Amino acid sequence: MKKRTRAQKNMERQRQDRVSFSEQYADVLAPNSLVYRMKLLSQLMERRFQQMLEPFQLTPLHWAVLCCLWQSDGMPTVALGRRLGQLRGTLVVVLDAMEKTGYLTRRQDKNDQRISRIFLTKQGRQLMTQLPPMAQELQRQTFHPLSPREIDMLSKQVDILLKENEASGSRQNREPKSDMPLRVLV
Repeated sequence: MKKRTRAQKNMERQRQDRVSFSEQYADVLAPNSLVYRMKLLSQLMERRFQQMLEPFQLTPLHWAVLCCLWQSDGMPTVALGRRLGQLRGTLVVVLDAMEKTGYLTRRQDKNDQRISRIFLTKQGRQLMTQLPPMAQELQRQTFHPLSPREIDMLSKQVDILLKENEASGSRQNREPKSDMPLRVLV
């Protein structure tokens, strides 16, 4: 039997250390970790969603603003920011862009001039008949391998994770926290 050299022994030890490391951290090492795969899925969904919105000169954050206004037109800027979990500065830039494209307008509250309210224009209201069906189709295409029950369970699990991580302070720089339930895609 041939005797192993010191270099061969060191190489064998390093290989065993790598195997041990890989086994110990398999659940967090990319590309197989859940977090990394969720990031990839999120990027893919974001890219497809952005492609859907591009012809309308919208971004996913513009979409979120429209969704809020379709449900409650005339919201105060502060309430919209709170609902979306956006800081005032970020929201002002988004609202400026949407106002320039003709989707919304801002007006002072009749009873309190300190409050700015956001209203959809005719063009912004017309998107309500176009964009939600497109978003539903995109969501259907994305999640078609899952049953409706599995999609609902996934959505609830994501909500639990978001709520727990918000509560533990992982979103400290994104205050105020959103009071709007988050859904899978739209």
